[in-house]
Order: sequence, then structure tokens, then C-alpha cells
Amino acid sequence: MFDNYKKILKEKNIPLPVFLFFILYFFYILFFINPKIIYHSFGKALHYPEVFLDSFIIKECLSLPGGCVKLLSAYLSNLFYYPWAGSLIITLAAFGLYFFLKRGLHPQPRKDLQEKRIVKSDNIARVLYFVPALLFLIIFNHYDHALEIGLAILIIMLAFDIYNRISFKNILQLMGELKLVLFSVY
Repeated sequence: MFDNYKKILKEKNIPLPVFLFFILYFFYILFFINPKIIYHSFGKALHYPEVFLDSFIIKECLSLPGGCVKLLSAYLSNLFYYPWAGSLIITLAAFGLYFFLKRGLHPQPRKDLQEKRIVKSDNIARVLYFVPALLFLIIFNHYDHALEIGLAILIIMLAFDIYNRISFKNILQLMGELKLVLFSVY
């Protein structure tokens, strides 16, 4: 039974302690924080994330910097009514923070540059990767709605990862790819 899970974890290159950490993370959010409490505090203690999928709201959100993140966060926040869905959303966002920090600190070598490792010691790095996920958990422990901030940081880390993976052939390709990265962040 567990051989299948071990095989999947090895194929995806996810160490078992990381997998167990995020499973415990999910259950901690589900049973101790309970995202349904955050959902029921919308409009009373927290700003209610409005999500109406009509053309006026979408146009208004897309015209603002970070509007896509605000719209996505508002849509996902309505799923906090179901505790398992809210826990899954928060856990996936925290795993994304872990994953992109790991890729940012240990970038893959690009063809045009020498390999650069930002963190030399693997022991320090293994602990450092979990810091954003733990800070994200601390914010939700205070029953604040930080999903929009977490998704914004996640998109910035994704853009940084895309930028690190790009190999530049000429200046026009560089400018075109940077436009796409900056557009995704905007």
C-alpha cells in the first residue's frame, strides 16, 4: 500500500519529511484553525471578498495592479465555507511558497551562466525552505485573511522562477520574455 506513495514521491522528487510536514499542515489548519471560522467572519471582522463574475467587476479588477490576484483570492475565499477545501487551498499555497523558495535558492544551471547556489549548506536550506509556509500558518492562526498576500507572493516567486529558467539568445527575446513575466506580475 505504501509502496505506491513512495514511488510517487520519488518520481516527483518530494522527500518524505516534506510530504509529512504538509500533511500535518493540512490537518492542523483543518482541525485547529478551521477556515469556516474565517469564512463566517467575512463582513463582520474581516473585509468581505466580493466576487461577482460580471463584466464590470472583471474589468475593474483587471484594470488595477494585482487585480487578477484579488479576483482569484476572492473566488477561492468563498470555498473557505467548506473546511477541507479551505485547508487544501491554504496548504497548496504554502507548498507553492516552499517549492518556489527551494527552486529559487537552488536554481537549475542556465546555459549562458555558471551555476550559482545561493545557500551552500543543505542543512540550513532544509530549514529555510519551510519559513514562508510557517509564517503563512502564523498569519492564519490569528484568523486574518492573508490568502491574497500569499497568492501575490506566490505569483512573484513564480515570475522569479520563470526569469531564472530563461536562457537569452538575443536582446529582443529577452525583452519579449520579460514583458510576459512582468505582465503576469501586474
